[in-house]
Amino acid sequence: MDQELRNDFALFVASVFISWLFIVIGCVHAQEQPLPTREDVQRWIETNLETPPKFKDGEVLTQADLDKLRPFIPPRYIDEFNFEGVEFHVSPSGVYMPHPDYMAATEKYSGQTKLADDGALEGYSAGRPFARALINLAIHKPGSKPLGISTTASSTTASTD
Repeated sequence: MDQELRNDFALFVASVFISWLFIVIGCVHAQEQPLPTREDVQRWIETNLETPPKFKDGEVLTQADLDKLRPFIPPRYIDEFNFEGVEFHVSPSGVYMPHPDYMAATEKYSGQTKLADDGALEGYSAGRPFARALINLAIHKPGSKPLGISTTASSTTASTD
């Protein structure tokens, strides 16, 4: 009986070790893929800014269609959707108003966010960091520090240049 218990215990220890090994290998593999840098994201924006969608309203996209979505979902984030059974239901575009809490935060914290010399936000708490009027003024005012953000009636794009 003692030999049988030893064999069971050895099997249990081996199972725990093998499970631990798979977890460690999985963690190491996950760390091999670095997060995209600011430059990677900027390059992705510049490359895909004018890309028209290759899908239509009402279409259901699956894992096989991820390349159609790459221009619209940031690098590495799209990889989170690479699994069997994923579905994207394409809906008509339209005007979607921000959540009331976001609008309240924008009003409450407006005016406290500043742009540092390196382009980082300072003093940002919540909501839209800059009013659209200030963004447009900074873009068009001669001698002003460019915020690198341009807005139109239909879109907002950010740039670090």
